[in-house]
Amino acid sequence: GWQEMLSVIADHQRPLVIAVNAREADGFDTSWLWDVRFELLRGRHVIASGERATDLAVRLRYAGVAHELQPDPVAAVASTTGAEPEVIANYTAFRALTQLGAQ
Repeated sequence: GWQEMLSVIADHQRPLVIAVNAREADGFDTSWLWDVRFELLRGRHVIASGERATDLAVRLRYAGVAHELQPDPVAAVASTTGAEPEVIANYTAFRALTQLGAQ
């Protein structure tokens, strides 16, 4: 799923927030990050976020993707200027963002 999503948005120019958690519903193991071709995001404004933002940032660095680190997904979205950002998140990170947006 992640690979397909990245393929769809790779050419977009809007800022991108990627949020990854590792709770029970997500699976505690984030080694799957190494199976995703984040290299497709080179040249995009990317913000690594979520409870496992540091793990994601390491993967992005190895992929050659310039990025910022902002563990709080709400703050990450708020920090983007200009165009509204695109957000890709795993289950619990996305759920938390939608719950906060409803408040």
